[in-house]
Amino acid sequence: MTSRLPQTSKTSPATTAHAATAKPTTRFVVASWLAVVVVAGLIFFLSAHTGDELDTSSGIITLIRDWLEQGALLLFGKPVDISPVGHFCEYFLLGVVLTNALRLHVPYRRAGVFALLVASAYGITDELHQLFVPQRSCDPLDWVVDTLAAGIACLIACAIIAHRAKEHRSGANHTQSKRDSNL
Repeated sequence: MTSRLPQTSKTSPATTAHAATAKPTTRFVVASWLAVVVVAGLIFFLSAHTGDELDTSSGIITLIRDWLEQGALLLFGKPVDISPVGHFCEYFLLGVVLTNALRLHVPYRRAGVFALLVASAYGITDELHQLFVPQRSCDPLDWVVDTLAAGIACLIACAIIAHRAKEHRSGANHTQSKRDSNL
C-alpha cells in the first residue's frame, strides 16, 4: 500500500499572485455592483432635494446633517456650511465601492484610475442635475471636492487591496514552504 503525498510544485511569484486573485463568486460581483448603484442613487436623491427638505424630513440623513453641523459649530465656534463635508463623504464612499467593483474585472491599479474617472464624471452630472432642482445650483467647487474625495478613496482602496494581496501571497508562499519541508 502506497501512501499518497500531496503533490507539490514550485510556484512562481506570478502563479502565486494569480492565486491571490481567485475568481469571485457571482453573488459577490452582483453585491459589489449593487453597492455602486445604491451609493449613486443616494447621491442622486440628495441632489434632488434642497437643504431645507433634508433638514426636516429625511430621517437618518437629517440626523447625520445635524451631527455634522453641531460638530462644525464646536470645532469652529460658529455655524459653517457643511455641504462640502457632505459632498466629500458621498464621493469618498462612491470611490470605494467603484474601486471594489471594478477590481473584479481589471487589475486593481487600473480599477482605481477608472473609479476616479467615473466618480468625477458622475460629479459633473450631479452638478448639472442640480441646475434643474429648485433652490439648488451648479457649483464647480463641489465637483472639485467630489473628485478629490473619490481620488483619496481610490488611493486608500487600492492600498488596502494591494496589502491584502501581499498578505495572501506571503501566506500562500509560507504554506508552500511548509509542504516542501515535509517531503
